[in-house]
Amino acid sequence: MRLVSLLGCLLCITSFTYSQTVIYTQDFSNGFPSDYTQETSASDGGWNAGYASSLQSQYFPIEDQGSGQLIATNDDDCGQGCDKSNDFLKTDTIDLSSYTGTKIFLRFDKFYYDAEYQNDQEQATVEISTDGGNSWTIVKDVDGGAWARESIDISSYGGQQIRIGFRYNDRGGFLFGWAIDNILVEVPTDYDIKLDSLFAPSSHKISNNPISMDATITNNGGETITSFDINYVVDGDTTTDNISNVSIDPLSNDNFTIPSGFSPSSTGEYDVTAFPSNINGNPDQEPSNDIETANILVYDTSYQRKPLYEVFTSSTCNPCQPGNENFENIMSNYPGDAVTVKFQQDFPGNGDPYATDESVDRRQNFYGVNAVPNMQIDGGWDGNANAFTASLHENAADRPAFVKIDAEYKVWPDSQQQKVEVCYEIQSKMWGTMGSRNFTMYSKNGSRVQIKQ
Repeated sequence: MRLVSLLGCLLCITSFTYSQTVIYTQDFSNGFPSDYTQETSASDGGWNAGYASSLQSQYFPIEDQGSGQLIATNDDDCGQGCDKSNDFLKTDTIDLSSYTGTKIFLRFDKFYYDAEYQNDQEQATVEISTDGGNSWTIVKDVDGGAWARESIDISSYGGQQIRIGFRYNDRGGFLFGWAIDNILVEVPTDYDIKLDSLFAPSSHKISNNPISMDATITNNGGETITSFDINYVVDGDTTTDNISNVSIDPLSNDNFTIPSGFSPSSTGEYDVTAFPSNINGNPDQEPSNDIETANILVYDTSYQRKPLYEVFTSSTCNPCQPGNENFENIMSNYPGDAVTVKFQQDFPGNGDPYATDESVDRRQNFYGVNAVPNMQIDGGWDGNANAFTASLHENAADRPAFVKIDAEYKVWPDSQQQKVEVCYEIQSKMWGTMGSRNFTMYSKNGSRVQIKQ
């Protein structure tokens, strides 16, 4: 382990410039490419080019990457009964005849749920043809998620003329869709680590030093990685650890624990910046994808947290019932350990007798939720109650709390007077390290008391 200045390390990762060999690229900036073709039985024409705002719909809200036009097929917008069982987008011929015995990667941005609805499961595949489009071979069954960069090794097609196809299949259901942007075929640089994530606790009790941190990387280069350095920066000081005796093939991932745990000397908030370097003894040739950050609150005293769970559901939503049952079954093992508020909604169908204007307003205007079931954990998880787990609850409850509130409610039968007594304690030491904070209490009748730090 060694300590060096942040400036010195940044010079190490930015002093070298390399470039991959670009064979083919398409960003749809000019709309639907004139040399592309497609097959479709859909009434909306299948794949369409445009901006995210014009291609999205209520249940397939394509996030705007800010990169201009893209191309997408939207099953939700096409409507019930629309046949998108074979929306097949095809490039023109791409010449790989000059690239034999070298790595060739296909990369593109994807926005795809890979979701199921009413027992129908959508599918997205990437396919390649070497005979002008007469026959096709699947090279990737695409996984779901928000916008992400997909990379596929197509080196075996070197020396040939190929076409690339993107096939969406709703399998006869009423599902969501698939959006694509920034297609690239390239000969990659030899040494390129993409730091996918840095896992560090959001809070840490100082008596439990050191802080353990984990990371996930992808080998985005063309050579197998056998060793590399992982660096992390805190308060201007950089700690470097060497990771060796590994074998990470091109486009493969690796998870590891950073050997040198971080041991803060005092409480407060710490920003951690991590980046890889020294790949097989060589500089990282693409430093733009190297950096990940984390923020850690270090404390010495806290209270036990009771997480707030807000569950958005509806009696007209088929997946909502199993979501509610899953949540209740899990929380039955933690009686009194959380605060739960359920908000009935007036969609996807009409007629939920428990939906109110207030519950709909909470969903639409506070959280911007446009689908149910939905669940918020302390105002931030934004997940599905069907995916709620005991570990999610335990992680939420393990977060430190620096305010303790006890309340007692009284009603006098004769006068019908009501009284609420609220007692609170604040860990003033930690409150001060967290910057300016407001502490506000609201009563049910709308009056409020505000205490400003």
